[in-house]
Amino acid sequence: MSILLESDNNAHYQSHFDELTARTTMIFLVVGLFTVVWSVFIDDILLALLNQLQPCSGPCLNLYDPAQWSAVRWLSSVLLAFCSAMPLMLHHLHQFAKPGLMRTEYKALKRITVFGSLTMGIGTFLLLTEFLPALYQTGHQQHQAVGLAAQYSAIDMLLVATYLVWTVGVFTTSWLLLSVAGILGLVTPSNSDWWRLRVYGIGSLLLLITVPEHAQSLALPLIVLFMTTSEFVGRRWYLSSSAVNGNSVDRFDEEGRRRRMTIVDCACEGANIHSGHANIEGYSTIQVDGVCTRSEDREAILNHIMRTGSTDAVITGCDAKACPPSFVSNLDAIDASVHGLNLMDLANHRVTHNDPRWDTQLALLSISGPYPPHAFDGRLAALVSAHQRSDKDIKVLSSNINGWSNYIGSDMALVRRP
Repeated sequence: MSILLESDNNAHYQSHFDELTARTTMIFLVVGLFTVVWSVFIDDILLALLNQLQPCSGPCLNLYDPAQWSAVRWLSSVLLAFCSAMPLMLHHLHQFAKPGLMRTEYKALKRITVFGSLTMGIGTFLLLTEFLPALYQTGHQQHQAVGLAAQYSAIDMLLVATYLVWTVGVFTTSWLLLSVAGILGLVTPSNSDWWRLRVYGIGSLLLLITVPEHAQSLALPLIVLFMTTSEFVGRRWYLSSSAVNGNSVDRFDEEGRRRRMTIVDCACEGANIHSGHANIEGYSTIQVDGVCTRSEDREAILNHIMRTGSTDAVITGCDAKACPPSFVSNLDAIDASVHGLNLMDLANHRVTHNDPRWDTQLALLSISGPYPPHAFDGRLAALVSAHQRSDKDIKVLSSNINGWSNYIGSDMALVRRP
């Protein structure tokens, strides 16, 4: 069973494969068309690039292997074609991924991919216009200082430039992959080694097998730089806690099943006076405005529960009976249960409220799912003792509370027996 958000369509998986095939075919056709177009102008572009890279003022470039010029021409044409088709590739990526992502995830994907593409373009431009010319100029000056005759291979210079452009692409793509996976909650401290092995391993292998023969000495420094920068990018998610506010500790119910609880601190559109008082140690908390009325809040709750691995969602304001059926079924799909503290109903039994946080802590005792009902008295006594309260100031309500007066004193705390 899978999660189906309210904005989703229940489509067969084959339709997604058909859509992916159509979009991929479109991209390859466009790249092929751009390759042919760029091949018409590629000679002038390569000559202009060589003039930019040439470190000497006189004629010091030679073409030692004319047959290899054709390979460089087509390789450069393909790279330019991919750069030209980048906007179309991003459009199809966003449109294909949009139905399977939540709103926040989709916005994050767009921001990261657009920013990453711009970073890749700016990095490539600075590499070809500033870094490489300065590097070649430094090498040329060293050659002249020792009295060497400066004669350079145009093919080798272009291959090194092409390889470094490819390196910028590998670096940026790996950073984007780690960033997107981290924002989507896929990268956690528990699986960080798995991501390191695959991202760093594949990236290093691509850098190693594509390095030109005459530039083998570049491979090791680039791999070290690649791993270091990727570690810096992914460090945020490798070491971060998955909880939005607080960490949910593992509990075990009477059947020995592990339970991890998230408190959904719902404001109930401003009607819940206990909102903002649910940051309790041992629970993960997410604050929303209205579970029943806002679809974006329901998506945020599902996203939070999946990231934290919670098994129980505890709504503060109501008894959870008003939650939309689709929301409850999505929780069932990820093996999570929903409970309600019903604090708004409890608030009707007294005039003022001195300690809403204490009310919330007591209300957690009334949850019968993760805890056996017969343990209620012991848990209540332990909580009262831990907070140095008096049990005389606590009224224990049964499931039928209609007999209680609305004029219970503000110094009295109320708690329901499960």
